[in-house]
Amino acid sequence: MKDNHKVIVFFVLVFFLAACSPVDESGNNEGDEDDIEPANVYFINHTSYPVDIYKNFNPQYPTTPLCSVNSGQTRMVEQYASYDQVIGDTFYPRYKIKLADILMPGVTRDILLDAYTDAQSILTNLTFVIEDGKRYDKEIPQPQRGDLRFHHGYLEVQNLGTSQIQVIRGGSPLRRLDNDTLYIDPGHIGYFEIEFSAYSSTINMNQLQAFGNNYYDFPTFTAEKGKLYRFDFRNDNTIAWKNPAERNLDPLQ
Repeated sequence: MKDNHKVIVFFVLVFFLAACSPVDESGNNEGDEDDIEPANVYFINHTSYPVDIYKNFNPQYPTTPLCSVNSGQTRMVEQYASYDQVIGDTFYPRYKIKLADILMPGVTRDILLDAYTDAQSILTNLTFVIEDGKRYDKEIPQPQRGDLRFHHGYLEVQNLGTSQIQVIRGGSPLRRLDNDTLYIDPGHIGYFEIEFSAYSSTINMNQLQAFGNNYYDFPTFTAEKGKLYRFDFRNDNTIAWKNPAERNLDPLQ
């Protein structure tokens, strides 16, 4: 009798496991996503600028790009089918505009680095429907005059004094855009971002200071998006405009 019970229990378990593993018409397990072949999307950059690609959100406040494509190169990324097979997905190119060439002291030799800022073109978003297993070649358009939009403004501060300084805005130190530190050593230049909200095109800069052994006020000015404002911190602890005092970052203007 006990052996009969064991046989019955065995067949019940086999039936239960079979019922939990439905197969589709091709004989594959319906829950097996390993059989889905992603699409290959090739981003082709024939523009004059390096480009970061963001996906499915307006990159006013970007986090991590989907990929980066240098000028003259092609980058392939795997993408699964669009959730919406009518509207598709949108990819946002952000053009990397050179802010400056920066000479950084090295152990054995000085290193020339590039500092970049981002600009978005109002006419270059790429929207298309992705289907699994297909190939898509998408060329990144070269922006034309008047197309580029910058989200922030920028500072260039050269330390002509004899000790380190920080740049302070509204009581908080700004981190350098070029090397992500707080200090500018004597004889060096630091670059900083002036953050704008999405709804304002100008900011009154009346709380900007340099800090060394004391606080020193910058001249008050009105900052605009897409412009670089240039200052010298002098040996007498005064801050003066460079000549020229500002530079439009749009290379197409």
